[in-house]
Amino acid sequence: MSFPERHTVSVTTATGGGATAFTPAVRGRVAMVTYTAATGSPFASTADFTITTEDTLQDLWVESNITATQTIYPLTAGDLTTGTASSLTEVPINAAFERLKIVIAQGGNTTNGTFMFVVA
Repeated sequence: MSFPERHTVSVTTATGGGATAFTPAVRGRVAMVTYTAATGSPFASTADFTITTEDTLQDLWVESNITATQTIYPLTAGDLTTGTASSLTEVPINAAFERLKIVIAQGGNTTNGTFMFVVA
């Protein structure tokens, strides 16, 4: 039996507005991702997030122009037993003892935010 884990990662952009950060290696279902905007110098309203599993390259959150604190519950499209994509089925995303990679683009000059992940 596994128990949920919570991992928090603070991210600060470089002068060019980009940043890359990682969680420790995790395994299990990525149940939730929360971005919390910093109160003093949050990411610019043009910030783009790309959050993936590092080794299996599964998209957890890919979105442009994030402007405020937000929580998502990552899912991916499922497949039918015939191997074709199902438009009616979404399944959880599982990490296979790998880090979760956070990439920020266009985040502004030395701005910051915090990401919290729940892995069950």
